[in-house]
Amino acid sequence: MRLSPGIFLKMILLIAAVVVTACAPTKRSSLESTSTAGVAQIYECRADYEFLVRIEGEIAHLFLPDRTVSLIHQPAGSGTKYSRGDVAFWSWDDEAMLEIGPDTRMTCTLNPKRDSLK
Repeated sequence: MRLSPGIFLKMILLIAAVVVTACAPTKRSSLESTSTAGVAQIYECRADYEFLVRIEGEIAHLFLPDRTVSLIHQPAGSGTKYSRGDVAFWSWDDEAMLEIGPDTRMTCTLNPKRDSLK
């Protein structure tokens, strides 16, 4: 079977597009990005609750209004998860879920324009 030059060219372009797409990096959580490792990021939640997160390797340091906690990276189905004791922090894209104990669960949003809690 012989292909016409036009069909052959279309097949080559389609294969190239598939290869390029397959090799492209997937979108990562803002906290997973190597460019943000060690950089302080501010998350804002409901009722004026805000906190700072700093990722250093497998550890996430959360500077909460009433305490500072260091959480350990955990496997997660999607996004990035850190937890220790009664505190858990999940992030994906520019959103996060913060759990403190059995009664407090907040959805929070990254504010990339801020780098401190001042």
